Amino acid sequence: MRAFLLRALAFTLLLSTVAIARPVPLTARQQPLQPIPNGFAIVPDVRTRVEAALTTTTALVVADYHRVDFRFGPNVKIDTVTVRVGSNPDLVRGLRVQVPDEKRGPDYERTSYVDIEEIGPLSESLTLMTDLVKGWTGIDDRRATTLTFTSAGGLRIEIREFGRVQRGLLFTGLIEPIVTTFDLQDLTALRQAVDEAGRFLRSR
Repeated sequence: MRAFLLRALAFTLLLSTVAIARPVPLTARQQPLQPIPNGFAIVPDVRTRVEAALTTTTALVVADYHRVDFRFGPNVKIDTVTVRVGSNPDLVRGLRVQVPDEKRGPDYERTSYVDIEEIGPLSESLTLMTDLVKGWTGIDDRRATTLTFTSAGGLRIEIREFGRVQRGLLFTGLIEPIVTTFDLQDLTALRQAVDEAGRFLRSR
C-alpha cells in the first residue's frame, strides 16, 4: 500500500512539472507594449482650482484677465484671472504666469496658474528670499544653499547659492517647464507684482 502511494505521489509531481514547463500560449501571456504613435499629446494634471474652472465642460465659462504691469528682467507676464462657471455666482480667482517658449516660437508659451489661496504664501516666500539673499556672503566655497517655492500649478521660484555664485530661476509649466534666469534684485519687483495682483483679486 505504501509503495502504491509513493508511486501515485511521484506521478502527480511529474504531471505538475510537465504542466509548469509547458509553454504558455501568446494569448495568455502579457502582450508586448505597443509603440506610441507620432503626434501623441501629453495632458498635464489639473492641480489648481483656476485651471479646473477654465477646463469645465458642458457649461458656459466666462474668464476675465487683467494684466499686472511690473518691471522684471525676463520676459514674464502675470495676469489676474477671474472665472465664472455657468450660473454659479462664486468666482474662481488666481494668477496666470506665462513665459514664451523660444524653442517653439513667440506664439507658444508655458503657463502656470496660481490659486488666490497661494498668493499669500508666495508673497511671504519672496519676502523671506529677499532677506536671506541680502545676508549671503559667498566666502565659503564649500557651502551650497537652495531657496525654493513651488505652487500647485507648477510655478517654481528657486534661488541657488553655491561657491561665490547666486542664481535666480523661475520655472513655468508642469510638462517640460521653461526655466528662466533672473537677477536677484528683481525679487522685490516680483513680490510687489504678486501683492498688487492679490489686492486686485480680493476686490473682485
